[in-house]
Amino acid sequence: MLKKTFRNITKIISVSVCIMIVCCNTFPTYAEENDEESTKIEENMDSEELETTEESPEIVDEQTNLNNLENTVESNDVNPNDARHLISYQTHVQDLGWLDRVYDGETGGTTGKSKRLEALNINLIDTSYTGVVEYSAHVQDIGWQDWVSNGNLSGTIGQGKRVEAIKIKLSGDISNYYDIYYRVHAANFGWLGWTKNGEAAGTSGYSYHLEAIEIQLVEKNGSAPEITENAFHHPLVKYATHIENDGWQGWKNDGELSGTTGRALRLEGIKIMIPDQDYEGSICYKTHVQDYGWQDWTENGEMSGTSGKELRLEAIQIRLTGEMEANYDIYYQVHAEEIGWMGWAKNGGSAGTAGYGYRLEAIRIQLVPKDGEAPGSATNPFKSPMLSYSSHVEQIGWQAAVSEGQTSGTSGKGYRLEAIKITSQNQEYSGGIRYRTHVQDIGWQDWIENGQISGTSGRGLRLEAIQIQLTGELEEYYDVYYRVHSEDYGWMYWMKNGQQAGSVGRGKRLEAIQIKLLPKNESISDVSQPVWASSNLANRTNQILIVNANGGTSVNIQLWEKNEGLWSKAMETSGFVGSDGIGTASDYISKTPAGAYALGYAFGMHGNPGCRLDYRRITHTSYWIGTMWDPQYNTWQERTSGTSWDEHLIEYSQAYEYAMTFDYNRGPGGGSAFFLHVSNGRPTAGCISLPRANMIYLMRNIQKGAYIAIINQENEMYSL
Repeated sequence: MLKKTFRNITKIISVSVCIMIVCCNTFPTYAEENDEESTKIEENMDSEELETTEESPEIVDEQTNLNNLENTVESNDVNPNDARHLISYQTHVQDLGWLDRVYDGETGGTTGKSKRLEALNINLIDTSYTGVVEYSAHVQDIGWQDWVSNGNLSGTIGQGKRVEAIKIKLSGDISNYYDIYYRVHAANFGWLGWTKNGEAAGTSGYSYHLEAIEIQLVEKNGSAPEITENAFHHPLVKYATHIENDGWQGWKNDGELSGTTGRALRLEGIKIMIPDQDYEGSICYKTHVQDYGWQDWTENGEMSGTSGKELRLEAIQIRLTGEMEANYDIYYQVHAEEIGWMGWAKNGGSAGTAGYGYRLEAIRIQLVPKDGEAPGSATNPFKSPMLSYSSHVEQIGWQAAVSEGQTSGTSGKGYRLEAIKITSQNQEYSGGIRYRTHVQDIGWQDWIENGQISGTSGRGLRLEAIQIQLTGELEEYYDVYYRVHSEDYGWMYWMKNGQQAGSVGRGKRLEAIQIKLLPKNESISDVSQPVWASSNLANRTNQILIVNANGGTSVNIQLWEKNEGLWSKAMETSGFVGSDGIGTASDYISKTPAGAYALGYAFGMHGNPGCRLDYRRITHTSYWIGTMWDPQYNTWQERTSGTSWDEHLIEYSQAYEYAMTFDYNRGPGGGSAFFLHVSNGRPTAGCISLPRANMIYLMRNIQKGAYIAIINQENEMYSL
């Protein structure tokens, strides 16, 4: 008993010295700051050590303080003579409960045992400054908890929930003199880097548990204990996809593959979110869905697409807003049917396809610091036909839209096209597409554009010809090519950029059409050109009116126009030539002169119908001189009378209602008054006649510099 009393007296003296030092330095006593812990320690003290004689109240209080400090120090195996500790911490571990308290950078928890931290408490001890330590744990199914301080519990006990991350900071006067550093040991990562002063350490979004922690105070702006990189891991972006036959997959993170490859399964829906955002803002996304097209924007974990409807996703757009947009670029890449992995798109650009019916099968999404490098190639993230088209077909109605030279309409069934819609889907350049059709009993309709209907429906009227043009910037960078399948002709030549495809004045229905957009430096390899396209005549004019008799008096008449080096047929009809056919003309026979001649001027009984050539109106004094000895032979003259060889033009009001001259002049005896004019349904005395509507068309479309080629066989074009 005496030995124990002596030992206690020795301890009282030692502790009293400590208390005096503390008081001199204006420090609060350990017992005053930790009354609750001291009380607990007092209750557990050895009863033998509590046995003592009656003492004064002052001695009892001093003894209590002494015992509190003694038991706190001894319970952690710390020698009171060692350097003062600055911070202590205690961890609650799966299957083990509360472990012993550790200090100043020592390891709290376990490593190599795969046991989760479930809770912890942290205390400042024996510091020279006022203030507290605050801390917040990120807990499974809960997220970040509220801040607690000075020995209070953060985390949970008895719920089997893992701590995934921690934030620790100092507040009050002490924060001006110390930085608090800490690092954690996380499942699947091991020891992470040191971080400090309220920054997160650990992981979130991966469901990884913390296993251990080390905490240390360092003088303000001093060196970190070790490496400070990668203290906290959390996915910048998370996403989940709904897959054909499989349903919703689990969440994927930061560039991981969501979906499938090699199984031909469509994506049907997607959800995207940003966990533990560093900045304010949202993530927004929308999908292009089978039969729906582009849906409205959704955000922050909402579903885009469908579930239970068996509809494929075909494309996606994703973008950030607010501070997130200012600090990050969002990249995304899709795996598409028939294509595979496409290039990375970013910041609201389209990824995938539209217009082909291809399903998305998988996706990767990744956030990159603003203006950082893309995760991979950004080439061709999205494929869409630059235009699509649909035709209304006799007995069928509107067909599904097609693109890139696919056939719209029918062939071999004798069904007429009745209307067409063409839509530009270009997103790179401004501009669009416009078009017009030549309709049975109506003629050329007005130009329309971008998805409007040209033609008719419900009236049983055939399309006979079409012209298509690009507009705006699109016209500067692309050519539009098109060809038609026409009654009795089959597939006709490819035309481009406003040229006429089909026939006018022949009453031939269009049955099908193909349309392509090609860059300016490319051309269609199978563009067909007439056999005479390289003839001398073809090289010196941009318009040729070909009159081909094939040895008879009924002729085929075609107007050809050259645009950017390619010839296209603008009009085709039938007509008549002289009753003696085509050959060497004279004043004594009814033969139409063979050869190539420049077209002259237009004339007629009415006002100018809109000619591009010069136009003269017939009057009562208008004569065409045919008298061989007249010095004004084979010219138009205004006279009060003429000879029997001269033509009084007004007397031929039907034929010359609309007419046109051509530059044939062989002098007296070679024949005169050879014109193009309106047909009366029979061979002529040497002129070329054609239906009134076609004659008006020529009057309005023939330009200066045009030629007429009058031949019996097409191969004669080479010699003209």
